[in-house]
Amino acid sequence: RLRSSLMKNPEKEWKVSEIADELYISKSYLQKIYKHYFNRSIIEELIYFRIEKAKKLLAGTDMTITDISRECGYSTYNYFVRRFRSSENMSPSEYRDLNKY
Repeated sequence: RLRSSLMKNPEKEWKVSEIADELYISKSYLQKIYKHYFNRSIIEELIYFRIEKAKKLLAGTDMTITDISRECGYSTYNYFVRRFRSSENMSPSEYRDLNKY
């Protein structure tokens, strides 16, 4: 259920410590079992889900890149662009140009 929630709401401000508290388990145990089952940390998953959402919005809408960055949970445009470039090896605008429907 946690993974599904992360996937559906990547823009939320997720905190591993708060998730662990809600589940009544330690933060380290939560991180360990999550990585065991999904082969990624919670933070890695969250970044992945945010970038996937951004890719859909870039390809399928005319939203500005600034608005997309906010919609995907990034507080600053520059941080979003760095994360996107790191993940996709291109800028959000380059991605949009190549994948616009």
